[in-house]
Amino acid sequence: MKKSRPIILIVILLCSGALFAQEIVVKNDIALLDGKEYVKIEKNYKNEYVISNVLTQKAIFKIKIIVTYNSFTKRNHFLPQVYWLEKNKNIRFEVDDIEDTVDVIKFLNQFKLINKLGEVDRKEIRKYIY
Repeated sequence: MKKSRPIILIVILLCSGALFAQEIVVKNDIALLDGKEYVKIEKNYKNEYVISNVLTQKAIFKIKIIVTYNSFTKRNHFLPQVYWLEKNKNIRFEVDDIEDTVDVIKFLNQFKLINKLGEVDRKEIRKYIY
């Protein structure tokens, strides 16, 4: 019985993590978060995305992926530079590498820059503007 306790604990932790994971799918330039429309995402250039509200089609952010070389880790990193179109503000983040459109949506959701309605969360974004 004592040997099975750690196994049961690990199973419970893995299951609880799966419950909080969100499914992100991009279809026809519309990002779906757990099956609900979240934002419209268009890839303009190799490393540039435009994020828009699904209902109004109004552009919210322009996200450019900046490639930087880290001499300590000896590899390139792909970091987002967010341009808030409404306020003409650039915001830089140091996060895990962003390599595709799904990573961009994960980033927006993780930092809560856009709420579930597909609008800018002004309270959250103020934390990142200096």
